Amino acid sequence: MNIFLVSNILKNPLTIVAFIVALIVLIIIIVVGVFIISRSRKKRQIKELEVKYGFIHDRLVNDDKNMIARLEFISTNNIAYLQIHQQYLERYNTILDKQDKQCFIAINSLNELATAKNFKKMKEIIESTRLSVLDFDKLVNSLNDDLWTLLKPDEEIRQLAIREKEKLRNLKDDFNNHYTELKSLEESFTLVFNAIETMFTEFEQLLDAANYDEANEKLPPISKLLDALTKMMVDLPFITTLATQVVPQRIAELQESYEKLEQEKYPLHHLQIKVTIEKMETELDDIASRLKDFKLEGVKDELDKMTDQIDIFFRQFEEEKEAKSLFDKEQADISNNTYELEREFAKLKRYLPEYKNIYVIDDKYLDQLTLIQNDIDRMSAIKRDLDTFIHSSTKQPYSILLKKMKDLQIEIKKITSTLNDFHDYLGSLKADSERAYDEIRTYYVKLKEAECKIREINVAALSDYLSLRFKQGYAYLDNLNDIINSQPIDVKKLDAVYNEAVVHIDSVLAEVATEDELSLRAEDSIVYANQYRVDFSEVRVSLNTAESAFQEADFARASSEALTVIKKVRVEQGE
Repeated sequence: MNIFLVSNILKNPLTIVAFIVALIVLIIIIVVGVFIISRSRKKRQIKELEVKYGFIHDRLVNDDKNMIARLEFISTNNIAYLQIHQQYLERYNTILDKQDKQCFIAINSLNELATAKNFKKMKEIIESTRLSVLDFDKLVNSLNDDLWTLLKPDEEIRQLAIREKEKLRNLKDDFNNHYTELKSLEESFTLVFNAIETMFTEFEQLLDAANYDEANEKLPPISKLLDALTKMMVDLPFITTLATQVVPQRIAELQESYEKLEQEKYPLHHLQIKVTIEKMETELDDIASRLKDFKLEGVKDELDKMTDQIDIFFRQFEEEKEAKSLFDKEQADISNNTYELEREFAKLKRYLPEYKNIYVIDDKYLDQLTLIQNDIDRMSAIKRDLDTFIHSSTKQPYSILLKKMKDLQIEIKKITSTLNDFHDYLGSLKADSERAYDEIRTYYVKLKEAECKIREINVAALSDYLSLRFKQGYAYLDNLNDIINSQPIDVKKLDAVYNEAVVHIDSVLAEVATEDELSLRAEDSIVYANQYRVDFSEVRVSLNTAESAFQEADFARASSEALTVIKKVRVEQGE
């Protein structure tokens, strides 16, 4: 089928012509495309060579030229570098005049050919130019490496110097940022900054002369100084503010408060404010001088000490104000109290002989009178001191007056307590005597009533048992009566006998009451059980036992025997 189709096409002349034309067009397109691609590739190669040349040229005329210029500058300060500079300058000029120029001309020629679209001779020229650029690159790299190796110490030291110069810039910025606080030290900072700049200048001179070892030795002192200043700047603004503003202001406030209190007639000479202020001002002048020399050691502690002392003074001012208020408030009362105590003690001594005629006064309390007298004398001495302070031409501080007043109040309180105790003692002598006097009659009546009850019980054994106890009770009462009727009354002895009498008589009365109750209970039980005596023989025996116990004053046993009989009879009777 394909053979048949081709045969038909070949038989048609138009078809053959069209095919030939298409083939020719295709060939033309291919040739043109190859031509265009070839031109584009050559243009690209020219561009690449141009870019590479430009990069190498820039290194030569910028980096290398600058390093040679640096060598030239060094040679002006160090004659040993004259020949070195000359050698590198000749290498530079040779490369610049030969390889650089050759590459420039070659690339320029290629650009002209490309502009003229003369691409036939380009291939050989591009290749030769490429080789020239490679050779140019090697020479520039070699020159650059040699220069870099030669100037490496210079660069390394410069980098170290840059770091130190950065410290200096930061330090200056820090000073400017705290200028308000550090204004008083401006001259000192200017001097130190100038000194550091001078050190850097000396460093630069050595570096410019390629004296690298000596230049390197210059940096550590600069670094040490900058580090010390940088560290100092952490506290210096605050300390300077304290020394130049805060503490002087506090001193001015202290001076103002002191003068105001003096105008109000407060005696403050004991605080030595003026002397202390003068001393502080002298210390501030010394601190200011030390700060200008950047000597901070101990300055903060000294300023804190001043501040603390000023705070103490202000607290003492307040204490003086409070002391004055309390003193003025209590002064009148304290004077009256001392007078009253002296008057009361004098009255006590005046009436004491009368008490001695009536009562025996315990030696302990007589000794107490001597102690009171001593306390009165001490109180009077303190009062005289206080009056002297008050009326002295040199006024005493209110804190001292108040302390004297407090001492006086302590003595007054002590004397008052002792006098009250003495008065209570004297009062107790009378009270105890009157109590004993009244109780003698009361207990005498009670004993008589108790004896009557014993007689009513009519049990000889009980009467005999209590007879001695009643006699002892009456003896106590007689003894009390004798003590009371014998003046001066020995109240101490009276109290001792009275206490024994009360214990004994109360015991007798209680026992009589108990025996009376038991006897009545026993008697009632025996009487009740006696109704069974005739009918029950056993009852007679038990009742006889109960009656015997009753006569023996064993009322509890008598009652128990009678109750046993009653219970037994009731059981037998079925009740």
